[in-house]
Amino acid sequence: MRKKNLAISLVLQGLESEKGFVRLDDLLSQLTALQEALELIDRAVNGKSTVYYRVTKLSKRNPTKVVIEPILKPRLKKVMHGNRWGHLPEQVHHSFFQTMTYIRKDNRPQLEKISEPVIDAIAKLFDGLGTEYASGSIANSRTKFNLDDSLKQTVEKLLTPEFHSFGSVEGQLLAVNVAKGNRFYIYPEIGPRSISCHFPESMFAKAQACLRKNVRVYGTKYYRESTGWPSTIRDVTDLDLLEPNQPFPEFTPSPRSFDGKAADEIVRESREEWD
Repeated sequence: MRKKNLAISLVLQGLESEKGFVRLDDLLSQLTALQEALELIDRAVNGKSTVYYRVTKLSKRNPTKVVIEPILKPRLKKVMHGNRWGHLPEQVHHSFFQTMTYIRKDNRPQLEKISEPVIDAIAKLFDGLGTEYASGSIANSRTKFNLDDSLKQTVEKLLTPEFHSFGSVEGQLLAVNVAKGNRFYIYPEIGPRSISCHFPESMFAKAQACLRKNVRVYGTKYYRESTGWPSTIRDVTDLDLLEPNQPFPEFTPSPRSFDGKAADEIVRESREEWD
């Protein structure tokens, strides 16, 4: 069977002040933004991180070009898994470019199904437009998306809330991100897959303490379109831990795990499975 082309290329034209070249820190910033968007889509589609990215080409000319390819993580290639996960790299690749297509076409019914963190991560690809790079593009073998003002405005419009109100939302707090402003993400049982919550520095320790636990978040809820569900919560004022007496699940290896492996190896594999 012919191997499918899953290459993803990032092309950046540097600023005139840099003679058309891209500074290293700016290139790393763009690659980090692209990787974050891809990883969030991976987790949204598959519930966990299933692929990593291999650099297959680096240009030495101007404009700068980096080509990456999604590769199934080694732990999912084990014999005992057979080929049940072999389709995941293609699935993540397809979902990313499908999301980009929805954004370019401003397909609101489909975009309402995309979580705020994913769109927010894609928006970061445009942060350096005009200041870190003059122009750019992201492409695969079939389609190309220009990183220009037109697409940037479309993404920014998606992140602009239609209305807001003060209230609370319950969900499981599964991630904290302080790279660009303090944010944590909760995953409600119903409604949107995830909600981005912006919290003050004074609440950082409390947010960390609630990681991987069910919480109720209070703040200003912002809504995109008329979904009836908030896409983000800003100015978080309080964070309540729900079911505080419920013990965190303990690790219990399955009977087939005891096949001569050391205990630390069993625990490591269990953690990696849901990395």
